[in-house]
Amino acid sequence: MAAVLGNRPAALCRELTKKFEEVRRLPLSELATSLEENPVKGEIVVLVDRVSEVAASDGDIESDLRAALIDNSVKDAAAIVSEAHEMPRRKVYQMALKLAKEG
Repeated sequence: MAAVLGNRPAALCRELTKKFEEVRRLPLSELATSLEENPVKGEIVVLVDRVSEVAASDGDIESDLRAALIDNSVKDAAAIVSEAHEMPRRKVYQMALKLAKEG
């Protein structure tokens, strides 16, 4: 799994809802090593975390701001873009002010 999915966080859950319940939370590569050293028996479930999102570049934010500024005020455009990219509003607002001054 680590070779295909990358070294994502994962959890190996064994014997859920039973007396000998066990949960191992490790990155996939460390989980594989852990299983080689200490194999498990019984019913298991492996949960793998989703891919972490790639942070937006300044260019992406700038293009989104330009599009938002067409129909919105600087304040509203900054709010829309900061929420969409999950970024601090202040930083996006400063970029929006700069773009608005440029024309």
